[in-house]
Amino acid sequence: MSEAKYTPGPWRISQGNIGNTIEAQSGKKSHEFDDGFRVVAMAQSCEPTGRYVKEKEKENAEANINLIAAAPELYRLLEAGLNLPPDDEVEWFMWADRATTALAKARGEKC
Repeated sequence: MSEAKYTPGPWRISQGNIGNTIEAQSGKKSHEFDDGFRVVAMAQSCEPTGRYVKEKEKENAEANINLIAAAPELYRLLEAGLNLPPDDEVEWFMWADRATTALAKARGEKC
């Protein structure tokens, strides 16, 4: 399999004042209050009917950003699942446990 070309995870949802951003560690700090994380993505909500519904927009934005933040883990788990030995139940159950945790993160649930 070819190596993925994306910013390595884990990614986190920004706690800053920009809102709706996903950050990853960059390894660089420009000042003492800099925690070394940089923006990877920004998420917006989308109302498919074209109607502006503020409550639904916030709900969609939160769901979008949780899914994006979980993307690196989901990618790695899918790739690992494809390489599991077909008859190794222990490996499969360990993989399923990690997959369950990553899916909960994608849904915005606390693990």
